[in-house]
Amino acid sequence: MRTHHSVLLALTLSIAACGGGTGDAKEAGFQALQSGDFADAAGHFEQALATRSPSDEDYVEIAVGHCQALAHIDPAQTKTTFLALGDQVTPKDYSIVVVELVAVREFVTAIDILEAGVTRFPESPKMSVIKDRVVKASLEVGDSAALAKLKGLGYL
Repeated sequence: MRTHHSVLLALTLSIAACGGGTGDAKEAGFQALQSGDFADAAGHFEQALATRSPSDEDYVEIAVGHCQALAHIDPAQTKTTFLALGDQVTPKDYSIVVVELVAVREFVTAIDILEAGVTRFPESPKMSVIKDRVVKASLEVGDSAALAKLKGLGYL
């Protein structure tokens, strides 16, 4: 009898190690994101999103993680992917993605997303903080396209 339990335990552990669950792609995506392997992270997040619908509890969390990874490998796609989430995102989600884009000096894309967030959440203190951060970073770097865009929006 003890042998059956040992075999069952070994089989269960080996199946878990193979990464067959949907949570595995999500966790692998966040681990890859944390380690700086952005292409791998994007792939894992895409796998996780393929197993979910937009109404699932963790869909937006995974989609935002995907956008964080995309910021490093395809900033233009980051904008398209994030804005497609529409009403599902919060000011915190905007902050996460905009800060990631600023970190990789993709100021114009960050400003586009920022402007969508400010329009959607005009009274949000979080959006005000993000706006100040983007303005400060753009000024420090001296990105002329970003500065022109910020001036056109009335942020400068």
